[in-house]
Amino acid sequence: MVQNIKLWKFLKKLDNTKASFTSNSIENSAFYPLSKQRNISMLHKWFKDYLESRPCLTAFNDLENKEPRQHTHFILFPPNKWFNLTLNQILDRPQWYKGVLHNHPWFNISIILKGGYWEKTEKALKWYRPGSIIFRSAQKYHSIWIEDGKPAWTLFIHGPVTKKSFDFMQDGLPVTPEQLGLPKAVVKHK
Repeated sequence: MVQNIKLWKFLKKLDNTKASFTSNSIENSAFYPLSKQRNISMLHKWFKDYLESRPCLTAFNDLENKEPRQHTHFILFPPNKWFNLTLNQILDRPQWYKGVLHNHPWFNISIILKGGYWEKTEKALKWYRPGSIIFRSAQKYHSIWIEDGKPAWTLFIHGPVTKKSFDFMQDGLPVTPEQLGLPKAVVKHK
């Protein structure tokens, strides 16, 4: 429930920042007649209700499942091996996580919508801001984390599964999620 409230607040802020041409919010903007304001408000409500009806995967930092590190809202399909489009809320990660790289079982594209994050790869460390588009193969190892506890929101697109699972690496050596103490992510179906 808490993540749905945060999602709604995010969508509202995103709408206000994108549509405001002045310091006023969209509701007070002279650029949007009342009918358009109602349509945008209805669209927000529809999208919020739609996302709340979809499965959401939560990955945790701890074995007690008390400290989430990411919420993945499935926009198109439930988790599957062919294709998907998700809205991801990336949360804080522990310091040790920054040294652990992982890859995905599919090629993927991340589009930063709000916030931003650091991405560490085997070769570099880079900050990605809103509007950044990142293309990754299934073999590309990386780790991401936010700055100063400010969540990042991304649109994540993945293609078909090309290998069995995620792979993890620490200090250049393969490790398992169990060795890292990472619990399996939890999918909640609505």
